[in-house]
Amino acid sequence: MRLTPILLASAAATVLAAPAHATSTIIAGPGAYGVGATTSAEEPDLAGVVLEDRLQPFTINGADGGLVMGVIQERVVRSDATGFLHLYHRVTLETISGFDIGSYIEWLDFDPVATGDPLAVGRRTDGLGSPTSSSYDLAATGQSRFDFNLLDLDPANAGFSTQFHYVKTNATHYALTGQLRLSGFEFIGFDAEGIASDWLPTFAAAVVPEPQGWAVMIAGFGLAGAALRRRRAIA
Repeated sequence: MRLTPILLASAAATVLAAPAHATSTIIAGPGAYGVGATTSAEEPDLAGVVLEDRLQPFTINGADGGLVMGVIQERVVRSDATGFLHLYHRVTLETISGFDIGSYIEWLDFDPVATGDPLAVGRRTDGLGSPTSSSYDLAATGQSRFDFNLLDLDPANAGFSTQFHYVKTNATHYALTGQLRLSGFEFIGFDAEGIASDWLPTFAAAVVPEPQGWAVMIAGFGLAGAALRRRRAIA
């Protein structure tokens, strides 16, 4: 993929500065966090069972005829070591046309539901895709994003795929209740215009009632049913 000399220098500095045994970056609240490169050999708790693995198509239309199409690969993995869920995402650009030089996609945005309450983030180097210098931004509102530091919308970059980026959670259940989108900017002359895909459904951590909660819910349903039957009997 075509990157500017500044970005190449930044990526090289990131690689040179990386420790020999990188680990996931712990999330301690709102802010920006570096997404370290790691493997399951370096972090054994990354090994686990793949519960979901799907390809979700996306389309981004520019304001002046530009078009980018591709897929977001989403995985839900249950850690063998902890039993907690890890949510994975990988972006592949399949078709790129009609954008002026300098246009790019930079962010994979998540809504607050999809973000949940993340414990850590990271990037897998022991799998598919090519490395990208990236970070993870978490807002006070709960919305978050992976910052890929530019996916250049040059037709020559069609076929480019990021590596898997993941969010570690302390959840043990999940549901298709979150949303995500890809966003960035296109340049038309000297003007920069925001571009984005539609918001798309994605997997998110799900809260499941404790056994006491289920008992209360079942009792509530029973009382409601009894009240309905009594009203019908009176009528």
